[in-house]
Amino acid sequence: MRFNDSDFVIKKDSFNQEYILCSYQGNKSVVEIPKGVTSVGPFVFADEDHPNDTIEKILFPDTVTQIDTQAFCHCRKLKEIQWPDNEDFKILKCFFDGCDSLAQLTLPKSMDSIPVIKLPPNIKKIKIHSDIKSASQNSFVTSFEDNGLAKNDLTVRIFLSNSNYKIIDGFMVNVKHRIALFHVDRTKKTVRVPDGILELGVSCFNEYDYFEFGERINEWSKAPLVPIENVVIPKSVHAIHAGAFLYCKNLKSVIYKGKTSELKTAENIFCECGNFSDLDAKVACVDTADKGVAASNMKLQRFLYIHKRFKSGARLNKNDLIKEMMKRFDLDTLGVATVTRDLDLLRDRFNAPIKYDHSEKAYYYTDLNFSIES
Repeated sequence: MRFNDSDFVIKKDSFNQEYILCSYQGNKSVVEIPKGVTSVGPFVFADEDHPNDTIEKILFPDTVTQIDTQAFCHCRKLKEIQWPDNEDFKILKCFFDGCDSLAQLTLPKSMDSIPVIKLPPNIKKIKIHSDIKSASQNSFVTSFEDNGLAKNDLTVRIFLSNSNYKIIDGFMVNVKHRIALFHVDRTKKTVRVPDGILELGVSCFNEYDYFEFGERINEWSKAPLVPIENVVIPKSVHAIHAGAFLYCKNLKSVIYKGKTSELKTAENIFCECGNFSDLDAKVACVDTADKGVAASNMKLQRFLYIHKRFKSGARLNKNDLIKEMMKRFDLDTLGVATVTRDLDLLRDRFNAPIKYDHSEKAYYYTDLNFSIES
């Protein structure tokens, strides 16, 4: 394929059979990207040292499937973007640094997922369509200096500008598709997903920013942020997407009110979830939860119970632990082999200071200040 316009520097990637726009060298106010270009590189139109003061509108052909995160940066007069009319076109991230004239932005219909879009501070209107299925409370930001779900209510306001999105019981919900996109009201330890929701979106309960930036005030609810510990999911939900509980390090239980066969879960929904991840904990369904602990993951609850008992200074043998936990969790049976595995896990994986006193025939902690979180 040949491109005859000298304003554009286009290179062919023979391996992927793509045509990459590497640079724009013209001075037009309306820039029409040549048909056949499939990818747009970084700083194509301008950069920090060489800002562009002529481009006001950029039109992309339907052949484009990818635009680099920093393609538009420092286009100081840019006012309008005509996105590719291509269902394969996606935006992974998009930064508009230095685009001070961009007062409004309409997202392309092919974009059903919004990772991060960094907007100019003076932008007045963002128009989103009704089919977004994945987003977080930090999908739209104006700065990364104080990035965090605690301070950012911009995303909430943008979604609520479209009547298809509503806050229901503390969740931003795509009403059309009945997807819980992200949890807005992060002020409770125990959270119940609203009845009628069909899916929990990617990063629905993402708490990365809480643990990255520390305790804050939720800008939307005006209350202190509280890490989630327990989640109850209604039977209506049939899918939990990847990373739904990302960085929920205080997570103790996830209960699904339906059967295992009715729920589809991605493999890594509990990524970086502290003890919950380390203990390979699962969603407890009505046909898998142990008697009397339908609101808990039994393996995790046993593990934490043993840790707390030793941390309190108790000296216990395996039979003591069995008796206590059977009573505590209303269990019909609990074997010595199970408790032995729990002790081994606590000692070997978490380096717990467990010792056995042969004279007392009991286990105990040599360091009562030991913390699992450390």
